[in-house]
Amino acid sequence: MQFASYVLPPERVSEEIESLTGIRDSFLREGGVDGSTGVFHGPAPGFGQVYEHFVEWANEKRGGRDVVLMAHNSNFDVGFLDAEVKRLGVELSGGGDGLVPPLLSRDAGIVSVVDTLALLRTKKLWAGTGSFARSRGGEGGGEGGREEGAVKRLPRPTSFKQADVYKHVCFAPMPGAHNAMSDVTGLEAILTSETVRREWREIADGIQKGLGGVQ
Repeated sequence: MQFASYVLPPERVSEEIESLTGIRDSFLREGGVDGSTGVFHGPAPGFGQVYEHFVEWANEKRGGRDVVLMAHNSNFDVGFLDAEVKRLGVELSGGGDGLVPPLLSRDAGIVSVVDTLALLRTKKLWAGTGSFARSRGGEGGGEGGREEGAVKRLPRPTSFKQADVYKHVCFAPMPGAHNAMSDVTGLEAILTSETVRREWREIADGIQKGLGGVQ
């Protein structure tokens, strides 16, 4: 259940972003071998084409249910989405052919967003410094002093950058940081880790917000 696509940006990718992500402007405009996967790609499609394919994929997978967008520091991602959706709407309206402007809530059923940066900062997910809750599957109460079914917790991280939280809960560096699909699978690994998985949905319910400008 994965959707991933590079998108051709309207302006040249800066050297700073190339250095951060490993994605070169020439790769997006001319195509080539993807350094993160070793797979060859042609030139990246424009946002309008990617949006159309994403909407089709999302509606096929969601089965009529509402969708919650989850992203780490979601304001950053939603800001980009907002700008691109608005720009696409201007392009479509400028064509004078009566096309309906894009609207994520209507087109793909995305109704709200959860910022996992805020979610993972929630103190109830973590043990106190240097302490752990009892691990699941241990001895029962009484002599062993263990509560069956209790959750093993880690101390609260000192950094909430996604790659740092991943290393904290998965005990290994996060592969491919700043590549979109790697960021998604890394976030999934964090949310399904033993110390986070039992609590995050309740927290997410309490902090999710409407999609804002990208309606």
